[in-house]
Amino acid sequence: MENVELKRCCACGNNISAGYYICTQCGTHQKRLHRSIQFALKTFAAVSIVAGAISVTISFYPQVRKVFSFREDVELVSVNTTVSGTPGTLSFLNKGDGDVFVSELIVRLRDHSLPFEIRLPIHQLIKKDELRGLRVSSRAANSNLYSDTLGPKEFRAWLESRTQLEIDDQINRCFLMKPFDQQKGGYVVSRAIASHPAIATIRFYSPENRSVREVESNTPLQAALFRRASDFCKTE
Repeated sequence: MENVELKRCCACGNNISAGYYICTQCGTHQKRLHRSIQFALKTFAAVSIVAGAISVTISFYPQVRKVFSFREDVELVSVNTTVSGTPGTLSFLNKGDGDVFVSELIVRLRDHSLPFEIRLPIHQLIKKDELRGLRVSSRAANSNLYSDTLGPKEFRAWLESRTQLEIDDQINRCFLMKPFDQQKGGYVVSRAIASHPAIATIRFYSPENRSVREVESNTPLQAALFRRASDFCKTE
């Protein structure tokens, strides 16, 4: 029997023929250069797979973020009430991740038990990161139609002096509410204006999520509640 010269595999130590370059046990090439080339090819393939995964993730990031962390945030940042016929300028800031269409601003006195609110139409698209000031018309609160302003306690007294049918019929004819900011301006009227803490709710449509939402503004807001100068609106 012919003697075959053997050598040990550099990887697993298995005995292989001296003329073999690849171990029959573990498949390792016995030449260092070939092993280095194989390692480089495997490393390149792994890096290519990772780079491809990262590229796909980046390309789909807006869609993924929209599903998991898309944020919508609209804020009423200031109210400038300078004329009696309008609430002046309402400034909105879109702090969210996409454009929004603001449909209306709903103002209520902070006392939620009072059944009265005003809805100011906005109907404006506000783009992402945009600060926009808007002029919004509403009924005038001049001294010929409205006798004074009153607070929640006086308003509650009026409610308690009426039946529910009378309240439903008279409340929108007897009262008018307007956003009010004593530091930024006041109504052009010949009497003092009493303002009270109010809540502003912004109603908007999201083109991204195709939904209508309402968000309560964090900016402190005052509102003036005017009472109409008519006998049936008095509390006495």
